[in-house]
Amino acid sequence: MDSFTVSNERLLQLSTEMCLEMGKGLQGQKSSLLMLPTYVFNLPNGNEVGKFLALDFGGSTFRVILVGVEPNKAPSVKSSTITMDDEMKFVSGDKLFEHLASCVASFMTEEGLEGDNLQLGFTFSFPMTQKSISFGTLVYWTKGFENPGVVGKDVAELLNVALAKNEITKNVKVVALANDTAGTLVAGCATFNNCRAGLILGTGTNAAYCEKVANVLKLTGNPNEMVVINIEWGNFGELGHLSDIQTEFDNVIDKASNNHGKQIFEKMISGMYLGELVRLVALHYVKQEQLFGGNTPDILLQIKLFRWCCCQQFY
Repeated sequence: MDSFTVSNERLLQLSTEMCLEMGKGLQGQKSSLLMLPTYVFNLPNGNEVGKFLALDFGGSTFRVILVGVEPNKAPSVKSSTITMDDEMKFVSGDKLFEHLASCVASFMTEEGLEGDNLQLGFTFSFPMTQKSISFGTLVYWTKGFENPGVVGKDVAELLNVALAKNEITKNVKVVALANDTAGTLVAGCATFNNCRAGLILGTGTNAAYCEKVANVLKLTGNPNEMVVINIEWGNFGELGHLSDIQTEFDNVIDKASNNHGKQIFEKMISGMYLGELVRLVALHYVKQEQLFGGNTPDILLQIKLFRWCCCQQFY
């Protein structure tokens, strides 16, 4: 398994290379990292008040959440988690967002909120270019999603249209749109005042952090003001930075994906791909007659046999 071992020296080099890519992305130069401004300029200070809905969408599951906040108190949270069927990754964009709206409606019914006027925060965990805190267009799908009619569209408006069609959710309005990493950072700051970075390692992987506006070419305004930047670091490696540590198994997974050559870092470490990585490695050792006596079980020939949540059982 030496091919999976990366020296500390190489890891430090990769860290430096990623930082250089981040700087290029901030300045609009060619980079594997999009470095997207989120238009989140203010972080929680403990004085927030209100009751809000949230929709957290971006992978194998999504959540509908009711959050109540009061000054200097821990937020009250009620939520419902829904598993995303694989077929929903390929339906039209309209049907996808109507499905999301129907799940919000079901949650509101359970909580006795039918028809209530509520503001909704929408966590959309895919690369998007934002023009404001409530406007963002999808750059491209990741994590196996291919829903047509969404790329280049404002996803907040697509959800608003779907919510307006439903009698239960017709008075719900998307007022904030954020990537999950930005949402994680903001949520962390509500608990730990000095939190300035958010990290996701689940179905996919990404990170966000606070940056000076002066360092962001895409933004104008007070140069000393801080803004949350969505790195989109899952795409690190697109320009070859990881080629020397990619294994033969990583290459197989990349070539079989629907976005060959992109999201290399994500494919090497995140949950969506770990199950298939385990299967490929197991097949390799069967062929080497170091597993199952060299006899390949039929079930091991099934592509995407293992879900990532099962892989820890092999450890």
